[in-house]
Amino acid sequence: MATGVTVRALILSSFALDGGALHGVVPKPLWERVHPADAQNRVPLVARALLVDHAASGARTLIELGAGQRWSPKERAIYAFAAGPDVPELLRAEGVDPDTVTHVVLTHLHWDHAGGLVLSGDEPRLAFPRAEHVLSRACLAHAEQPSEKDAGSFRPADLALLRSAGTIRLWDEGSPLAPGVVGRLAQGHTEGQIIPWILGRDDGPPLVVPTDLIPTRSHLKPGWVMAYDNQPAVTAAEKRALLSELAAIGGGVVLYHDPLVEAAWARDNGRGPELVTGTLDGSRRP
Repeated sequence: MATGVTVRALILSSFALDGGALHGVVPKPLWERVHPADAQNRVPLVARALLVDHAASGARTLIELGAGQRWSPKERAIYAFAAGPDVPELLRAEGVDPDTVTHVVLTHLHWDHAGGLVLSGDEPRLAFPRAEHVLSRACLAHAEQPSEKDAGSFRPADLALLRSAGTIRLWDEGSPLAPGVVGRLAQGHTEGQIIPWILGRDDGPPLVVPTDLIPTRSHLKPGWVMAYDNQPAVTAAEKRALLSELAAIGGGVVLYHDPLVEAAWARDNGRGPELVTGTLDGSRRP
């Protein structure tokens, strides 16, 4: 049955992070088979957003905003940021009018997911001033009073600008995120992380956007978790639960940070569910 929902993936940012931090306790000889490191032990990553169109309502939802372009020369050297346009200009280059974005869903507020909130330039301005910005209540509370461990992951001035604009909708689990998009909460990576679900779409099977719960193809294994996670054991348990649900509905996940593979799909290998890499539309599945 037609849903009027379609999706597309857009790479908003390219950068690099320390491979050891990205893989926690997993030894380098194992993770480097998948993500070769440079001389500074960094591995290349992207920020892959999802654009969801809902024909019946005319809603257009952008899930995540990437790292943005407001970085000093020192930060660009540390993280190997690739230069590029702000998110609205990137959308225009893809044939999408940024003024047609009605909802921005931020799964959480770390800089590599919400850095694109504010445009580059001398005067701070929101990238999508007309859009409703959907955040989890718990995530915003944590971002405004973060732990010592992850305080450096947030930009307080950006959050203050967003609050002053009056475009935030604080989301609680159980209510819709946006037309055609529902959500769950996860706690392992950071408090109050939203996991968006697109259960019905016209261009493929059900799709989930777990972002930093399963950031790359090397994190498809439940036990492979990041040192960035606040509760690594919780992350592993959340991945196992998600795997089981996806296997039951034939669903897949968007790999937000993987530079080469955009999606993975659930299958049962005879010993239990697993995720195997494929394409966003589900045309290449196990």
